[in-house]
Amino acid sequence: AAAAARAERDALLRERDGHRAQGLGDDAQQRRDAAAQQLSLLRESNATLRAEANGARSTADSLRGELRRLRERVADPRDRQKAELKAKLDAAERAKESHERDATAWRRRVGALLAR
Repeated sequence: AAAAARAERDALLRERDGHRAQGLGDDAQQRRDAAAQQLSLLRESNATLRAEANGARSTADSLRGELRRLRERVADPRDRQKAELKAKLDAAERAKESHERDATAWRRRVGALLAR
């Protein structure tokens, strides 16, 4: 697109210079000059917008990376804490089951002793 714009601008400039030599009217020449100037402004504007877009893209990429790192830092302690609490819960459930077995065994013994 930039190469096509340059080629068109160069063609307009050559045409302008050729028509000046032929003595064309000022009105046609002014229109061609304005078109060449607009084309030049568009090229500069496109280059500026591309540079700004690249800068914004770079900033967005770095911010995404920082966000990912922060999420990992926050998620890691939570995952660790969750695993610790799950282990405590499992241990408490095993202890409860063991106590229930012991209580059942004692009830049977007491019942057997009372039945004699």
